[in-house]
Amino acid sequence: MRTLPVVRIRNSAIYAPGVAQQSRPIISNLTWTVQDNEAWAIIEHEAASFEVSKKTAIIKTLLSQMRLSPPGQDPLPFLNGEDARESVHSVAFSTRPRSWGSEFVDYTARYGAARGEDARTFRHVLLEAGAQNATIDDLAGKLEVRDLLDLPLVALSNGQTRRARVMQALLRTPSPKLLILDEPLTGLDPRTRPILSSLLRSLHEAKSPRILLALRPQDPLPEWVTHVLKLSHGTAETISAAGFMPTVPAVHSRPNVSRNVSASSNILAELQGVNISYGDRHVLRDISWTIRAAERWHLQGYNGSGKTTLTSLLTGVHPQSYTQSHLHLFGQPRKRIPTPTLAQRIGHTSPEIASAAPRRSDFTTADLIGTGYDGHFSWRSRTSDERQRVASLMDSVELLDKPVTALEPGEHACALLLRALVAKPELVVLDEAFMGMSKRQVDRATELLRTGLGREQAVVWIGHWEGECPWDDADGIRRIRLDAGRAEVLL
Repeated sequence: MRTLPVVRIRNSAIYAPGVAQQSRPIISNLTWTVQDNEAWAIIEHEAASFEVSKKTAIIKTLLSQMRLSPPGQDPLPFLNGEDARESVHSVAFSTRPRSWGSEFVDYTARYGAARGEDARTFRHVLLEAGAQNATIDDLAGKLEVRDLLDLPLVALSNGQTRRARVMQALLRTPSPKLLILDEPLTGLDPRTRPILSSLLRSLHEAKSPRILLALRPQDPLPEWVTHVLKLSHGTAETISAAGFMPTVPAVHSRPNVSRNVSASSNILAELQGVNISYGDRHVLRDISWTIRAAERWHLQGYNGSGKTTLTSLLTGVHPQSYTQSHLHLFGQPRKRIPTPTLAQRIGHTSPEIASAAPRRSDFTTADLIGTGYDGHFSWRSRTSDERQRVASLMDSVELLDKPVTALEPGEHACALLLRALVAKPELVVLDEAFMGMSKRQVDRATELLRTGLGREQAVVWIGHWEGECPWDDADGIRRIRLDAGRAEVLL
């Protein structure tokens, strides 16, 4: 008996539901077949920032959330008529999920989560979904997340959350026959990427479930992928993995902005002997770090090493920031500075902030960016100068003003980056700021960060992809690395 293709789309156009046939399709003339013995990645190259993501459109088509024309064809023959809404599951990693249920999650809750004895753990969530302890422990061992099972959900780091979400998808009921992972490598440290890739390979080869990847053009292509669906400039091209070349990050050869950093520069943040622990679990140990005006720092470390906890001290949102004997921000002990004042003086973006950002249809891109003036997500009318500043920043990254509910993940990430910059704060903390962005958006954002900051502004960059950091050694970048809660300033 002949094996049916996993995916088969012939000379078709993709439309959003309810869009008239005479309207412009998101994708036209798409022909794509995935045979049962193949492993595919969808990779979208250059696209205007105001266009709907074609990668997302294809994923939604496989999930029965977009319309194919001509109608009547089955894009997933291998299901033999089964409902794709039950048999196909997708997990997007461009942002941290709002929650693991339907309730709203306060992103600052993670810093005090371990204090509650009844804190909801990852294991609780999986058991509630019907998974058995033996199955949970077996899969957790393969993903090397066994030590995370009994931690409160909100205490997981961004990279740990990604592995946990893969595990949750694999254990869902009914089990998916096709699992689509959108940017699964984003936010993972170099040590974790091969662990996840190896597991995905074994699952795909066993067809339990089949795996379809959606990657950024700059992501390394896993060695087990055999074919690529390349989306670029409105066209779709199917090529072998051997013939695909990942995009090399752009080399930014612009003149460097003069930043005369010296020991006499103003100290913006000073930590000496800082410790953070939850009961017997030590997260940060004896951290000493000084950040001066105009400096550029790259905060590095494996997933779970304490990076987000450290940045929560810098921004003053961690409850234990008040009790540190030597944590000074802008020349004062942290406990003497009101948190709203810090929110105005420190620009900040992170996956947690992305999840907490409002998703109201009456809230526009410009409204979201404008909240950076006050440091909280509350709307107020803006002055003429503020509106001009917001518009100028949006132009610099080709961002359109539209309801935030209509923003693609990359557009949302751009808006949050601009929110962190709009008020020209003295200190900017950028945690995985490029997450979800296309290469075009990354290049625009990099240009802005390299040339659009004030002479005295300091930046802390947090990210696992060295090539994406906007500054390098020639720019005077400094590096601090966390390992098991301890910090080392790299020379």
